[in-house]
Amino acid sequence: MARLAQAVSAQGGTPLPMLSGAARRGAADVWLSRLGSGTPPAEVDLLETRGLRPMLNGPRSLHLTHDKPLALARLSAAGLPVPPTLLVLRDVPPERDALPGERLVVKPPTGQSGRGVMVGLPRDEAFARAQAYAELCGRALVQPWLGQGLDRRVLQVGSRAVAAMQRRPGPDGRGNVAQGGEATAWQPDASQLSLARRAQQTLGLDVAGVDLLVHAGRTLILEVNACPGFTAIEAVCGEDVAGAVARLALQRAGEV
Repeated sequence: MARLAQAVSAQGGTPLPMLSGAARRGAADVWLSRLGSGTPPAEVDLLETRGLRPMLNGPRSLHLTHDKPLALARLSAAGLPVPPTLLVLRDVPPERDALPGERLVVKPPTGQSGRGVMVGLPRDEAFARAQAYAELCGRALVQPWLGQGLDRRVLQVGSRAVAAMQRRPGPDGRGNVAQGGEATAWQPDASQLSLARRAQQTLGLDVAGVDLLVHAGRTLILEVNACPGFTAIEAVCGEDVAGAVARLALQRAGEV
């Protein structure tokens, strides 16, 4: 159990050919898939087709969550509260009047750790940046900037919220610890715990970081991360997140 928790905590990647060989040899009982920013999504599909089961966070859920516009649309369709969001497409003039706010947030359609996110931009600059993203990536997200409030993360492992933290934005307005945000432990209320669990279930994830923001007295789901980091939240909460993932993996292996 301790060795498994250490492996989960390390979160290292292994090349696909090595994983495929390991699957044939029966070298593992359960797999935790993590789609990094440089991982081609097709590789995760291949892992499942080559027999790497059971798997925590399977390919379908990873693809859905990795695609921010699609994930937000799925959450909204399930009746969960998300910020107003405009999808900017290549060669399509955006409906600028459809989005409220004098300052906006621009996000790439995929990615994690706050990479490429621009916060608090004036409207003209925000739409210019979004259209530039769309030219490169085909799509970009634009949302209202909801101020310098604390954003919160609930880390779900299976049916449990094993840790939660709040993050104060860094100098550039991003709350991600990887981008200079400051984290402290946080205790969600029952409604926020329920919201995090419903978001996780809607996207079909076993392990998820659910990012929340309280704005005007209402809790919104900013996004859901299928590959959340453990280091910062373990440090501020004193919880063994990697161990919780390892226990879920062992439980899942025993079900097969």
